[in-house]
Parts: sequence; C-alpha cells; structure tokens
Amino acid sequence: MAREYARRATIRRRHAINQLLGFDYNGDYTVTRAEIIEYSRSLDATQREEEADSQMARFDRDGDGVATLEEVTQIDPEEEQKERDLFLNGLLALDPDDDGQLTVLELSRIAKKVFDHFDQNENGLIDKGEHHRLFQYQSEKRIRQRLISKGCVYPVASVDAELVLFSTYQAGVLANTWIGKPSVETSIADVIIEPGQAPLYIILDSYHSTIWRFSGATERVEKVVASSFDSHERKSGYSDQDWPLASAVAAIGIDEDRFHALPAECLTNGANISNEHRGGADRIAQIIGRSAMNVIANEYNVGSVKLPQATAQRVMLSKKPAPEGFDALMWRDAIRYKPGGLENVDPASLVTSQAVGVYKVLPHQFGLAQLLASGALERIKNSWLLITDAMPHWPARLTGSHREDFVVKDGVNIPEGYPGHSCVITEAQAAGRLPSQACRKRMIDRGNEQESSPKLAPIRQELYEESDNIIVTN
Repeated sequence: MAREYARRATIRRRHAINQLLGFDYNGDYTVTRAEIIEYSRSLDATQREEEADSQMARFDRDGDGVATLEEVTQIDPEEEQKERDLFLNGLLALDPDDDGQLTVLELSRIAKKVFDHFDQNENGLIDKGEHHRLFQYQSEKRIRQRLISKGCVYPVASVDAELVLFSTYQAGVLANTWIGKPSVETSIADVIIEPGQAPLYIILDSYHSTIWRFSGATERVEKVVASSFDSHERKSGYSDQDWPLASAVAAIGIDEDRFHALPAECLTNGANISNEHRGGADRIAQIIGRSAMNVIANEYNVGSVKLPQATAQRVMLSKKPAPEGFDALMWRDAIRYKPGGLENVDPASLVTSQAVGVYKVLPHQFGLAQLLASGALERIKNSWLLITDAMPHWPARLTGSHREDFVVKDGVNIPEGYPGHSCVITEAQAAGRLPSQACRKRMIDRGNEQESSPKLAPIRQELYEESDNIIVTN
C-alpha cells in the first residue's frame, strides 16, 4: 500500500511540474502573474488578467506572487489523507461479509475468482489469448470510468426502440446563429425521418457545433441524444478542463422532452464511427442496455441524412452569387469550406440548454466577407487585410487554413477576441517593409527558430504590450 501511495504521489508531482512549466516562458523555473499576462494569447486585457489570476491561484501556494516548483509539488496533508481514505474504501468495498475488515484469505478468494474468470481453459495459466481479453477488459473499464467522469449519462431506451447512431465532422451549411458563445462556429444539418413503425433512439455526434433540423416522420423519434467536441467552456490546456463541458448542439423540429444534449466528448470526435470500427458505438449500446447498435453511419461533411436507413448526402457547392452585404471574392473563398453557404436560423426556434444568439461577425471567411463589404477591412498588397474601422470582434476560427494576415491602421482599436493563427501587426510596424517581413522580424526577435514562411506557418501574437489599445510587439 505504501508503494501505491508513493507511485500516485510521483504522478501528481509530475503533472504539477508539467502544468507549471507550461507557463514558464522565460525559462527560470518560476511563474509570475506578469509573465502569464505578457505571454497570453488573448488580445483582450480583461481575459489576460483573469487567466493570470486563475493560474496563480492554482500554483502560488504562499501568495508571494511567484509560483515555484517547490510550491506545486507540495502535497496537502488533507488531500493526501482523502486519497488514502479513498484507496482504503476501495479495498473495503471488496469485503465479502461487510464486517469492515478485509483479510488475506478473503482477498485471496477474490483474486482466485477473478483469475478463474479469465482462465477460460482452466489450465491454471493466463495464456496469450486470455491475457488479450484481460487487457481489453481493463481498457474498457478505463474508458467507461472516463465517460462517467465527463458526465456521460444516457437516457434509457424503450425495449422496442431501434438504436441509430450517426456521426459527422461538420455540416456543410453555416448558420447565422451561435450556440454557447460567438467564438464557436455553428453549422446546420437536416435529419429526415423516414416512415416506419419502430420508435427511434437517435444518437448524433459531431466534432463542430451543430444544429440538427428534423423533418419527416418525427413522431417516430423516441429520443435524440446529441454531443459535440466543440464547447464554449473548453480551455486551452486539456488538463485544465472542468468536466463536464457543455456540448454546442441544438435541435429544430423536436420538442424539448425528446432532446438530450450530452456533455462534450461523450461520443467520438465526429466521423470516427463506422461499421468497420464499431467498438465505440456498441459500447454506447451496452451502456443504454443493448448488446449492439442497430444502425451506424457517418459522413465527414454532411448536408442531410435520412434515418434510420442512414442515407447521407453531402452539400453541393453553391453556385449562387454572394448575398448582399458580402464581398464576392471572399465569399467564393468561404464556400470552399461551407459549400452550402449561409442559412439564417431563428434562435428562438432552437431546442438547447445553451445560450444562443445571432453572430455580429460570422466565423472565418464568411465574417471577413462581411467586413470587406462594410469597409471595415480593405485588401492591400500580397493578400494582406488592412483593418480600417472598428470591428465588433474577430471572426471565429481564424485558424489553420482559415488564417489571414492583418495590418491595423493607426488609430483603430484591436478587435476583441482571438485572431487564431493569424498574424496581426500595426501600420507602424509594417512601414518601410512588407508585412510578411515585419512578421518575420517578430519571429527572429523572439528567438523563434522556425524557418518556414510566415504565410505558411501560423504566427501567434504572443509577445505584446498594450498602449492606447494598439498592439505593439516586442
């Protein structure tokens, strides 16, 4: 037992050190509030301060303003005792006669019973095949414990219900309505219920925030269970999450009593479930109380799906011209990512437990098309965009292939929010050289060894100080 305590304490210390060093940007093995603020990726001053306060509350045990390795590796005696009690209670839970004591003889009998369960050929040995089954059992147990920790509780299905699971990475039509916060991109997909007798228990999984719009024989639907990987509650560090996280999902055409939103990550990460890889789907069925899922299907970029036959259709590239209020050139770029274009959705029509609203600025290239048409953005040489007027906030998801490069005109405030992987510099910094050269200089000044072109590599604005709301990089 002492060895187990020591092993767990070692794991806790390792995790604590890794978390602290994740904020040690100057490499002195300590972290200060000013350090977190200076290197924060958020462009909003209030968010930077809130992040610094939150992290220092975790790390700075003595409150002197400097978090050290010694502080984060200290073990709280009360917490240590709680863990010891938890471990002891776990052992006592095995006590067969409930007398509050677990003897060597009792534990030996339990061990023999477990061994016999996996020793299926009763030869007194765990052979390779039996060891594989034992490994699968342990792996499945860890997965189910992780699901429980994330708040993944499924409603009960009726005896006659047909279990249908459909997963997608994203839908092919952008919605003008956000779920949770406008920093999350939301799309819309159609679910067409085919006529039939059996009630349907439908499980819908998506990576990105999705509105599921139901039509057809919706009276067949017994329950809709939906989850997404996207969540407006998600933090930058995976280990920093406060589980469970709310999924960014909603429904249209199904009443509130039949729609159940699971927390984020209760299913897979979208489009990862198929008949060839159905282990996760059948696990869900077993949790619900069945042996296997009846129908399993997926589509990477879905426009509509007919259930329960699971006939999915992708969205065809829209040939319609850019709507009024959108720059035509940027619109053509936008529909490469969302071929169905944009659809207006009334927030009042959504069934969801999350906050909803209409985007002031649409996500990624759709939002940029709005801003170009309004005059808040102008194109300058080498495909850079000049911010000429105030923007309500950065468009969501300016990351990966959605990234753009911006020059902020003198006298214009930096938008609120997060510019993703985009490069953001001021007019003064761009003066006398190409904006790409200014971004390259920032990389060299920061000691960044990355040799790739700034147009091809994401450049995050991580070193800056704020002066009259204008970003000035070091």
